[in-house]
Amino acid sequence: MPGLGVGKILPALLLWLTAPFGLQAEELRILNWADYFAPEVLAGFAAETGIKPVVSVYTENDVGEAILLATQDAYDLAVTSLDALDRLRAAGVIAPLSGLGLASDGVTDPALRSRMAALDADYAAYAVLYLWGHTGLVFDRQKVEARIPDAPLDSWDLVFDPDYLAALSDCGVGIVDSPEEVLSAALLYLGHDPRSHDPAQLDQAFAVVRDMLPYLSHFDSTHFDALSRNELCLALTWTTEGVAAELEFVASPYSFVAPQEGSSLWFDVFVRPADGRNPEAVRRFLEYVTRPENVALSVEWNYASPGDPAIKARVWDELAEHPAVFAAPSDAGFYVLDALDSDEKTALDRRWRDLMLGR
Repeated sequence: MPGLGVGKILPALLLWLTAPFGLQAEELRILNWADYFAPEVLAGFAAETGIKPVVSVYTENDVGEAILLATQDAYDLAVTSLDALDRLRAAGVIAPLSGLGLASDGVTDPALRSRMAALDADYAAYAVLYLWGHTGLVFDRQKVEARIPDAPLDSWDLVFDPDYLAALSDCGVGIVDSPEEVLSAALLYLGHDPRSHDPAQLDQAFAVVRDMLPYLSHFDSTHFDALSRNELCLALTWTTEGVAAELEFVASPYSFVAPQEGSSLWFDVFVRPADGRNPEAVRRFLEYVTRPENVALSVEWNYASPGDPAIKARVWDELAEHPAVFAAPSDAGFYVLDALDSDEKTALDRRWRDLMLGR
């Protein structure tokens, strides 16, 4: 994958080499984020169809994309970010889903469909929505307010202002390893358009992130374990991590908010690798996983948002009432970032890695 450093190439190759190449008729080989399927969904599919889902995992979005670019015959189905769809399609490594005769793309909400189409107008021909969400801040209110009595808890200022970071560094601050989301939030903090491609404004956003580095204790794509161990009092993270910390832990000290300046939307979708060898099993799995009862299981397992707002009636009450999980995708505070082509993505990732390596 263009833009990957050594630290990402190695795990990508390891996942590739350990993938289940020996396909049997009753197997469906799936590539997905780690721990992103509810066990009941996988077990229920196997029991109903006799097809065994064999799941290989990745822990960084760019690694998943790199695996798909490196090999298309190791998997029959994969989960990736919608912003990667055009790059994968341009590389010829994913196949259309239109020939499978699917009844749904996983989306019933017109506002959500509009948001997804703004990112990729042709997404429905190649992708089925799994789950979606947004970025935001998760924080331990007691620890934050003890250090910053007037802390702006609903603002990106909290995570980007160096004075606030200095005050919070002793209790743990983290950001996701995702240049697009972090830089767009930094642009908002600076008063710019989060979709800005202006070189001078991007330089300013990179400078903001560079100033954060001395205060960061966690820099990765998942914060759940660190939050579960109370190692963080503040993190810029996904809804999946932040809402889980708020709702799953007993007497949790955490709250998750979408900052008032705005928050970027993300969409995780199923795609079919071009050389996958089990299209009928793909069709059956996609129809199974998009049934309302199984979407509800996925929402409860991942604390992410569904493509059908009616799923709210099927999940447990506290989750159903959480504003981040059943947020309105049309909310003016949400924005969709522009999809980058391969050259743009390569350049951004290289600059991001250089920044993280202190170059």
